[in-house]
Amino acid sequence: MKKDREERIENQKKLQQELTKLRAINNNVQKKYETVLGTEVRLRTELARVKTANDNLNKYLESKTKACEEENKILTTRNQELQKEMEAMKNNASAQNLQLVGSNSERLQDRQCVTATPIDGKVSVNNFQFVRRLGEGAFGTVVLAKGKLPGGPEQLCAIKAIQKRSITSSSICDNMAEKEALMLTSGHPFITTLYCCFQDKDHIFFAMDYMSGGDLKTQLDEGQVFSEERAKFYAAEIVLAVQFLHRNGILYRDLKLKNVLVDSDGHCKIADFGLSKLGLFRPCRARTQCGTPFCMAPEILKNLPHGQGVEWWAVGVIIFEMITGNLPFYYDEEDDSDDDRARDGLDQKIQHDEAEFPEYMSLAAVSIVTQLSMKDPEQRLGSKGSFEAIRQHPFFKGIDWKALQEKRVKPPEKEKFANRTPNRITRDSARY
Repeated sequence: MKKDREERIENQKKLQQELTKLRAINNNVQKKYETVLGTEVRLRTELARVKTANDNLNKYLESKTKACEEENKILTTRNQELQKEMEAMKNNASAQNLQLVGSNSERLQDRQCVTATPIDGKVSVNNFQFVRRLGEGAFGTVVLAKGKLPGGPEQLCAIKAIQKRSITSSSICDNMAEKEALMLTSGHPFITTLYCCFQDKDHIFFAMDYMSGGDLKTQLDEGQVFSEERAKFYAAEIVLAVQFLHRNGILYRDLKLKNVLVDSDGHCKIADFGLSKLGLFRPCRARTQCGTPFCMAPEILKNLPHGQGVEWWAVGVIIFEMITGNLPFYYDEEDDSDDDRARDGLDQKIQHDEAEFPEYMSLAAVSIVTQLSMKDPEQRLGSKGSFEAIRQHPFFKGIDWKALQEKRVKPPEKEKFANRTPNRITRDSARY
C-alpha cells in the first residue's frame, strides 16, 4: 500500500510539473497571439491609411491629368491655328513672290514686297545716310545708317538689306518668319527692335536697332574671358529674352555669342531671327536640323523632334564660353583638313562626351553648365516645368530679376560702350 501511495504522489508531482510547463507554453502562445493580433491591427490601420492616401493621390492625379489634357488641347488648338495662319501666309507669299526669282526687273518694280508694313511708302532708302558696313552673310548685308523714322527723331539704326534676286520660294518664308518674330517681340528690352520694312527695285530692307557695342563673341575675343559676374549678367538677360520667346511660341534655334549684341547702355539683345520658328508652344516639336554646329543640342544632331530644350543647351554653351574663352565641344580645323570628318567628330563629341571644366570655374557655374548640358532633353534644366527653375539656380544668386527686366541693374563695362561712336557719316561709305 505504501509503495502504491508513493507512486501516486510521484505521478502527481510529474503531472504537476507537466501542467506547469503546459501553462508556461500556453502563456507564451497567448503573448505571441496578442503580439500578432496587435501587429495585425497596426497593419490594418496602416493599410487603411495607405489606401486613403492612395485614393487621394489617384484623385489628385486624375485632376492633374484632366488639367494637363485640357491645357494640351488648348495649346494644340492654338498651335494648329498658328500653323494654319503661317501656312496661309506662306502660300500667299509664294503666290505673290515667285515672280521675284527671275530676271524681269520690271515685274520686281511693280510687285509689292510681302514684307511690307503699314508704314511702307513713308520710308525709303533715300531717308538714310550710310555710315559703314556692319556685317555680311548668306542672309544679306547689314549697314549702319542714320535717318529719320516715321514719328520719331533722327537716329542711328542697323539696316539689313536682302537682294530680291537671291529670294526663293523657300527663303521668302524664312524672311517672313524673321519679320513676324521681330514684330511679336518688339519692345522687349533684350531683343532687337524692328522699326520698319521698306524696299526698292533690287532690295528688301529691315530697319532695326543699332547696337554700338558689337557682339559678345567679338568682345570675348578682345578680352579673352569674362569674369563670372559679367558672364552672369549677360546670361541673365539672355535667359529673360529666351523665356519671353518661349512664352510666345518662338523657337530661336541659333543662339550663340555672335547673335548677342551689346548696346551703348551696356545691356545685351538677341538679334538675327532668320532661323526662328513660330507657333511652337509646348508640347509641340520642330524637326528641321538647323543652327550653328558648335551650339547644336544632341537631339538636333540625331534628327529627332526637338523643343525648347535646345535653347537651354545653347545657353549652357554660351555660359561656358564666356567664362573659359573656349567651347565645351569643338574641333580644330587646322588638325583636320577633311571638313566632313571634322564635323562628324564634333557631332560625336556633343552626343557622347562630357565637357571638361577648368579648376577656376566656381561650383555654381559648373553646376548650371552641367545641368544645361544634359544629353537627355527631358533631364535638362529648363526643358520641363516652370521657367523659374533656371532663375532660382545658385549661379544666378544675387540677381534682382525684376530690376534687371526694367534695366535698373548697372551693366558691367557700361562706360566702355557708352564711348563708342560710329565713323564719319558719308553717303557712299557703305554699299549693300
